[in-house]
Amino acid sequence: MSGNNPLASADPLDLLGRLTSDPIPALERIIEKPYIGSGFIIVALTVMGQTLTGPLGWDNGVSGLLKEAAGHFAGQLLKWAGPVVLLHFFSLMSGKKGSLGAFLALTGWSFVVFWPALALRLFAANGTPWSFLITLALNTLFNTLFFVIGWWGLQKVYGWSKVQSVFVLLGSAGVLGLVRFFSKG
Repeated sequence: MSGNNPLASADPLDLLGRLTSDPIPALERIIEKPYIGSGFIIVALTVMGQTLTGPLGWDNGVSGLLKEAAGHFAGQLLKWAGPVVLLHFFSLMSGKKGSLGAFLALTGWSFVVFWPALALRLFAANGTPWSFLITLALNTLFNTLFFVIGWWGLQKVYGWSKVQSVFVLLGSAGVLGLVRFFSKG
C-alpha cells in the first residue's frame, strides 16, 4: 500500500529533501520509522559545522586544535542527548508511553534547522552592528523552530497536550539550568 504514500519508502536523503518541501509528513515519517543513525549523523554534521565555523585555537598546534574540537563535539552531543533522555524519562514517570528512539531521531533530524545558521556564524564574524542584529534575529528564529519541533514531538511521540508540552519543556529547561548552575561549583 505504499504506492499512495511517497514517504513510505523514503530513504534518509529523500527524507532530508522532503523536510524542506513538506516538513510535517516528513517529521511524522521520522517518528513512525525512527532514523536514529541518520539523526545522529545530522547532529554530528551540525556540531562539526559549529566547531569549524567557530574560533579555533591554532595557537596550541594541531594537537590542541583537535582536543578543543573533540571537546566541543562531545559536549554538544551531550547537550542534545541529555535533554532528550531527560524528557523521555520525565514522560515515562508521568505515565506517558513513547519511544526514546523516535524522540531521539526526531530531535536529531530537527538539527537541520541550524544548517543555515552555520553560514551566519561566518557572516557575523565581520563585526558590524547590522550583521550582529541580522544574525541574532535569524539565530533566534532557528532556535525557536528547533524548540517548536521538540514541542510538537512531545505531543506526537508521548501524547502530551499542547499546554502540557510547554510545561514539560520549561520544566526540563529549569532542571537542566539547575544542573549546570550547581555543576560549575
